[in-house]
Amino acid sequence: MSPSHVVTKMERKSSLVSIPWEIKRRIMMDLDITSLPALALSCKAFYHTYGNNQGPIIYSIVTNGLGPLLPIAVALHAAKHVGWKAMWPLPSSDELMANVHQFGRTYLDPNTEFAIQRKDISYPTAFEMMAIHRTIQKWARDYARISLYHFYPLHRQNAREPTATEVTRVQKVMYAMEITRELLPYIIEQDGVEDLHWNMLWHYFAPWDNNLAEKIHWYMKGIVMKRCYPALKMIYIDGDRVGLWLTKYGLPGLDKLDRRDWLGKHSFALSSFAVLKCDLANDPERHFRTALFCKMEEGFSWLPVKESITTRSLNIDHLTKRFPEEAAARDIWYFRTVPSEDKYFNLVSWLWQEW
Repeated sequence: MSPSHVVTKMERKSSLVSIPWEIKRRIMMDLDITSLPALALSCKAFYHTYGNNQGPIIYSIVTNGLGPLLPIAVALHAAKHVGWKAMWPLPSSDELMANVHQFGRTYLDPNTEFAIQRKDISYPTAFEMMAIHRTIQKWARDYARISLYHFYPLHRQNAREPTATEVTRVQKVMYAMEITRELLPYIIEQDGVEDLHWNMLWHYFAPWDNNLAEKIHWYMKGIVMKRCYPALKMIYIDGDRVGLWLTKYGLPGLDKLDRRDWLGKHSFALSSFAVLKCDLANDPERHFRTALFCKMEEGFSWLPVKESITTRSLNIDHLTKRFPEEAAARDIWYFRTVPSEDKYFNLVSWLWQEW
């Protein structure tokens, strides 16, 4: 190596080392989480900068990547690691309900102070959160794009791209579906009541989020049926079994079905449905749920009780207090959903459709 090359290399190295540590930290804060180790190990200067500022750097990367979805992403990470979800046989109904409420008040209540600090997010935690976020980003944008097609039934090429706000709303609901799937994947019947804990967990989300979750669930089932058609035909899988599969594997499983290699995609389809079949046979008491949303009739259980449990008040002041930033979605849900409780309105709607 010539002396000129040695000098040039030393100058580059000295210029890299001579950058103030504040700028080094700022550079690392603006990276993607997958690129952070490479830069931290590139030289001693960046290695020491990362070691001395690990908490703020990782927190900044996660905050930049997740934006307003950071609280619900933290909730999903917590749902994956809580201990009470894996207990079987199940605890008493009261104990399980207490666990649901404790989790909901800690991570899901929008009026509760954010439950995580900078020092609480390690690199493995951040890597896991960003990995599932990339998956949710991908499918949320695809769903939002497809949902706009019905406005252009004859000219889909003219359909506009979904806005960032629309995609973020879909992402939030997909996070909610993953959280509820992680915590309560099985149908629970205790004291003669079915799925009371599941319904209560969904009540920490808005009813309009639940309505969107139902639409997303059918979209996800369609994706599975489309991606696995040859495999499903071979093993005679019906729509209910696809719903069970979604409860077990969720969006990460859906992402594995989207591989480009035909063999890998269909081998995972066959193996995953085979594992599901074994789970159902080995644990007959555990019944995976077939739907990733709350099946309460039209969301009326979110409305306050008026006279008895079967009579609801149309007053939604409590929803306004719980979800103050959801004005547009709340109004759309209210005017589309609440009038259908009126039998006369239902009759008129039916006559109009028949006509």
